[in-house]
Amino acid sequence: MLKRIFLCSILGASTLGFAQEVEELMESDTIQLSAVHAMAELPITSEKITNRTLREKGLGQDLPILLKNATSVVSTSDAGNGIGYTSMRVRGIDQNQMNMTFNGVPVNDSESHGIFWVNFPDVASSAQDVLIQRGVGTSSNGAAAFGGSVNLETNARNRKPYADLEAAYGSFNTMKYGLNAGTGDFAENKFNVDTRVSYIQTDGYIDRASSDLFSAALNAYYRPNNKTEFQVMNLFGAQKTYQAWYGIDGQTMEDDRTHNPAGAIYDENWNVVDYYDNQTDNYVQNHLHTYWRQKWNDTWRSTATLHWTRGKGYYEEYKQDATLSNYWLASDDEADVIRRQYLDNHFFGGVFNLEAKNLNDFDLYFGAALNHYIGGHYGTVEDLVDSDVNFAAGHRYYENESLKTEFSSYAKANYKMDNFELFGDVQIRTINYDADYKNGGDNSFKDFVPYDFSWTFVNPKAGITYRMPQSRMYLSYGLTHREPTRSDILANVDKVKPETLHDFELGFRTQNWLNFGVNVFYMYYLDQLVLTGQIDDVGNPVRENVGESFRSGIELDFSKRVLQNKVNLFGNFAYNHSRNLDYQLLKDDGTIVDMGSTKIAYTPEIVTSFGLDVYPVEALKLNLTNKYVSEQFITNFEAEDGLLDSYFLADFLASYTFKFNKHDLNLRLMVNNIFDKLYVNNAYYYEGPYYFPQAGRNFMIGAKFGF
Repeated sequence: MLKRIFLCSILGASTLGFAQEVEELMESDTIQLSAVHAMAELPITSEKITNRTLREKGLGQDLPILLKNATSVVSTSDAGNGIGYTSMRVRGIDQNQMNMTFNGVPVNDSESHGIFWVNFPDVASSAQDVLIQRGVGTSSNGAAAFGGSVNLETNARNRKPYADLEAAYGSFNTMKYGLNAGTGDFAENKFNVDTRVSYIQTDGYIDRASSDLFSAALNAYYRPNNKTEFQVMNLFGAQKTYQAWYGIDGQTMEDDRTHNPAGAIYDENWNVVDYYDNQTDNYVQNHLHTYWRQKWNDTWRSTATLHWTRGKGYYEEYKQDATLSNYWLASDDEADVIRRQYLDNHFFGGVFNLEAKNLNDFDLYFGAALNHYIGGHYGTVEDLVDSDVNFAAGHRYYENESLKTEFSSYAKANYKMDNFELFGDVQIRTINYDADYKNGGDNSFKDFVPYDFSWTFVNPKAGITYRMPQSRMYLSYGLTHREPTRSDILANVDKVKPETLHDFELGFRTQNWLNFGVNVFYMYYLDQLVLTGQIDDVGNPVRENVGESFRSGIELDFSKRVLQNKVNLFGNFAYNHSRNLDYQLLKDDGTIVDMGSTKIAYTPEIVTSFGLDVYPVEALKLNLTNKYVSEQFITNFEAEDGLLDSYFLADFLASYTFKFNKHDLNLRLMVNNIFDKLYVNNAYYYEGPYYFPQAGRNFMIGAKFGF
């Protein structure tokens, strides 16, 4: 192992720009830590997506779809049209191994590590900047990043009053309505309030894959002087989506690409006679943050944050011919059961960050966070179909509770020495995670066993940057660990292990006549929890420890303005070579087959995006963006029938702005998949492949009126 690590210490990464013009839409003097902007200058692989880019394309689709053309990113959608349950992978790594933050506060679910974008719909409309870090990156608060992180900064304080109304309509009866408004500074410039309300509805590309999404955001500022600022941010989301996470087999896809088996009701010969109309996922989540930002002097700044995330919801389903005794009902009969399975959780804590910029030759960063999670899991019987068994609606048939406490702290330093910068970073994380039955909620019918784990991880990182005129080159190394999820533990409570990653990155960046970056990476894993290709009964991917494995590759990006800045050419390219080094396949009969070196599932070798922006006149922008993803296996044992075909997509966007005195009317047309490609970018494997087809050619038109 040490030899392999040493041989790969020459590999690394560069900071890549998103190849879109950088333009801030809001005038603000908000007191902020350097956060996003500072990370983009450290020796890590990062890519910043601006407010303008997000808003131009933000016609209702979720953030993973808006980020799909970023470097090494592959995005997918259960419903096929980018609204509802969506996800993204970076370097082939599932988003459950990525770290997501809002203004430095962790967003990942504490138990699944998942990022459920559907729970905060239209969050792009509240984003000032989004920074994607690939690889280990730098330390932050929350779970460790094993493939990347998404750091979202919400809208900064806007000093001038504004308001805009937005409406959009498109394929699959998709609609979006939105209102954004702000008071500007008032009361001697000490107070400021911004708000947003959004509603998104779609039928989905897949049958019955509908989504009804509502979200609201509030930012309230109080600034008693130019060195102190208090802010309250509240982000609310409510979603109801028809389940579309089951996928379809190959023959069904040939016959009917939009088929959705969810909610099917069968006769005695297993012929579908109807579909249950409320086979839905329902969830409400609210993020409440309070910030105290302080500028102590020209060098030192700090931010103290208190946060509370409240989530509660359920998915409802029709279970046919269910054994009633499994539901704690006094009967050995079978009947059709309508059940709900609930999540009822609280996540709260405090985060403190301190930084010193230009302290002699040093930039210093410190942070600490203490977070606690309470997760309730229980199920209820809502109705019995054609049964005489007596029961009360809402009858609970299992109940357990999880508690997770995490303390993390980090210190970073960047030392400037002539043309060199030396970077060091160390993080310590301690986690206590246990789960047990509650209120006598033991039910062997549910796949749950009590557990109690404690971990302490030390995660060091280091790098060196050499700066040249309009260019820089750097090398970095990072070590990080990550605890298993609830699903990982329940699948193998006695043997599951935390995973360890050594990440080496080498990069070069220039912003001379051509904006160009290249980076090489090598990520060596011990006990990596990789996707098996299977999913559980609620569509979550199943993972397993695989011993030694690695991910390696090269990533490039470029952008260039030509023809008197009327045309912007841009693109990125990623080549990924990733392997399990000693993969062992556990067969259904309990035997183990040594497969040796195999390709890691869901890791295409080539992911590339390229296109151009054209500005015929000042008010008009035309954008064409292409995306190519090569073939990829959906299993780690390289099943011949588990290979997804490559695909090439092209999207078109036109935006024109009319100006009326002080008012603006912006019209947008977005056409996705303009060549009507029939493609699949996600699947799972259960005795054969099950696919998630994506939409062919589809469009959205939108209008935004600002005043």
